[in-house]
Parts: sequence; structure tokens; C-alpha cells
Amino acid sequence: MWGKLIMRAVFVLLILLLLMPFMAAKPAELDDARALDGVETGAVIWDITLYEPLTLIEQLNLIGQTHADLLRQGVEPSMVLVFREGTVRFLDRELSQVDFAIAADAEEFQQSLLALTDLPGVRVEACGISMRGHGVAVDKLLPGIAPVGNTFVSVIAYGQKGYVPIPIH
Repeated sequence: MWGKLIMRAVFVLLILLLLMPFMAAKPAELDDARALDGVETGAVIWDITLYEPLTLIEQLNLIGQTHADLLRQGVEPSMVLVFREGTVRFLDRELSQVDFAIAADAEEFQQSLLALTDLPGVRVEACGISMRGHGVAVDKLLPGIAPVGNTFVSVIAYGQKGYVPIPIH
């Protein structure tokens, strides 16, 4: 009986000794050096139509992480977030066109978005066509949100200026 216990203990100890260098080693920091070689500005236009506030918050967190990753690697972020379709309802500071069932989540989304608007190199646009269609008044937009006539025009124009479109649908 003692022999089996000692054998198991020795076996576990050997396994731990073999794994110790891997457990103690700090993982190499990941970077995007190869992709960013020669890039000075990270110009992106985020085309946002997703109408689910909690998932949008996750996406905003990823956008914020992307902003931070660009800065950390010496690239100046230049980001435009364009909201169209039903998502413009989340940009109304009163949330008057948002279903009561998701209003609390929509408020949390607004706080996440406002935090992004404070970052350097970030612009947020709301589609005027969508705003009219969803009953969102220009004077009710959150601070820092720029109303534009048509965000399709924004996507086209920023694309012509070298911005990479990334859809959030």
C-alpha cells in the first residue's frame, strides 16, 4: 500500500518538475510588428448596424482595445464609428425610441460609447437617413456624436481616403 502511494507521489513530482519550466516561463508578448511595418496611422471606419446593446458593448470594448494596441505599437489611431439603421436609437440621450426591456443595457452602451469618444483620433457619426426613419432628433444626440446626411457617403469617402471599413453587424 505504501509502495503505491510513494510511486504515485514520485510520478506526480516528476511530472511537475518536467512542467515547471513551461509554467514559470513568461509568455512572449504578442505584437503586430509585421503587419504594422511602415504604417504610421491606423485609419479605420467601423460600420455599425448591430442592434443588441450588450453585444455592442463587447464590440466597443474591442474597438477600444484596438485603439490601445495601435498606440502601444507606435501607430496613431484614426477611427470613425458610423451608426446607421436601428442603432441610431441608442445615440438618443433620452433613449425615447428604445424598448423598455433593453433600456438599461442601452444606457450602459451609451457610457461605453462616450468613453470611446474621449479617445484621441475617434469620431462618431450618426446617419441622418436612419435618424429620420427611427425618430431620433439631432438635438437629442449624445454629446460628441456628429450627425451626417448619409453614412454610406461617409464609408465611401473615408474609404477613398484610405480608411479600412470594418462592419459590425
